[in-house]
Amino acid sequence: AVSPGALPPELVETITVAGSFGVPADAEMVALEVTAVVPDAPGYITVWPCEEERPGTSNVNFLAGQIVPSLVLARVDSFGDICVYSLALTDVLVDVVGYVPDGSSIETLPVPGRVLDSRADGGVPSPVPAGSVTTVPIAGINSIPAGISTVVVNATAVGARAPGFLTVYPCGTLPGTSSVNYLGGDFVANI
Repeated sequence: AVSPGALPPELVETITVAGSFGVPADAEMVALEVTAVVPDAPGYITVWPCEEERPGTSNVNFLAGQIVPSLVLARVDSFGDICVYSLALTDVLVDVVGYVPDGSSIETLPVPGRVLDSRADGGVPSPVPAGSVTTVPIAGINSIPAGISTVVVNATAVGARAPGFLTVYPCGTLPGTSSVNYLGGDFVANI
C-alpha cells in the first residue's frame, strides 16, 4: 500500500489487509515488507492489529535520511486491519508478501515482549562486545510455552559503534550467515 504522503509524527495509518492484496478475509496474520523512506529524524515504525493498544516494541528502526526495510509478521484484527505508527515524519511503504491462514499452527503472543535489551541495567553488557555470543532465554518467558521448538523474533542493532552483523540461531554451532547487517551508528531491525 502506498501512503498518500509522508506519515507525520504520532500519526497512525489503518490499512485493511485481510480480504485485499490476495490475502483471504479470514487470515490470522500477514507478512509485510515495511520500509521507512528518507525520514526527517531518527525514529521507528510499529505495526499491530488496530483493535489492540499499540505495543511498546518497534518493527523498523531508522536514522534521518535512511531507507530502511524490515520484514514484519503482524496479526490482523477482527476487521482485517493493521495499524502503522511512525515516531518521525517519513514516507512509509507497506508491501504484503504473504499471510498465515486461519487455523495455522503458528501462535501469536497477545502483546510482543522484549526478551533482551542490552541498554537496560544488569545482565548483558552494553554495548554487546564484538564477536561475543549472548544466550537469550526464550521458552517459558513472556507467555511463550516452555515446550516450543521455534520462535519468530525481531532482532535490532541499536547505535552500533562500527559496521557488523548479528546472527540469531539456536544455541550450538554458529552458522555462517547473518540476520541483521549494519553500519556504524545504524538502528537496524530484521525478523
